[in-house]
Amino acid sequence: MKKIYIIALISAVICGALFFVFLKGFSKQEKENVVQQAVETVDVVVSVGEIAENTQITQEMVQMTKIPKNAVNPDAVTKMEDVVGKFTNEKIYTLEQMLSKKLYDKSKGENNGLSFKVTKGMRAMTISVDNVSGVAGYICEGDYVDVLGQGGAGTSKEIASGVKVLKVGNKLSKEGELYSEITFEISMSDCKKIYDAQLAGQIRLALREKTDN
Repeated sequence: MKKIYIIALISAVICGALFFVFLKGFSKQEKENVVQQAVETVDVVVSVGEIAENTQITQEMVQMTKIPKNAVNPDAVTKMEDVVGKFTNEKIYTLEQMLSKKLYDKSKGENNGLSFKVTKGMRAMTISVDNVSGVAGYICEGDYVDVLGQGGAGTSKEIASGVKVLKVGNKLSKEGELYSEITFEISMSDCKKIYDAQLAGQIRLALREKTDN
């Protein structure tokens, strides 16, 4: 009986040694695959360092990294091309997942702030209008208008020409919707001219044909 126990013990030791050798035969990649199967990961874009608000993202500011699937934010961006070139609408912290809700495309006017719609070097200016001076509610965002004011001896004159409309009313308006304010994109010199014309008397707008700008 003792011989049987000894033989069984030797067999167990040999089997254990063979199993250890078998495990050591796994390649590094195979081991990584086993780990990945145990913890499923997702590639997401994260920030390399802190990124200030209203900053345009460059390639150097972000990197791809693997994060456990259950730790990925539902708004996390998974492609570099969906991040690079966009702007942040709030501060991003180091190694923070880049979230779509914290980014906007300035070229598409995705940010709600009016300052992001104003061309560099230009100004936004709002004037009050009524049903007559505001072309009966038919001015829309993106239209171009001419601004007329009072001239000398009861005459009129052109104050500004080809002025772009940024907004109508307190929100973007549909054609035919009444509003009491219109916001222009104009140069600083035209800002002064329009303001002076308002002080002198009521101004009136003339709507241009859509392609006449």
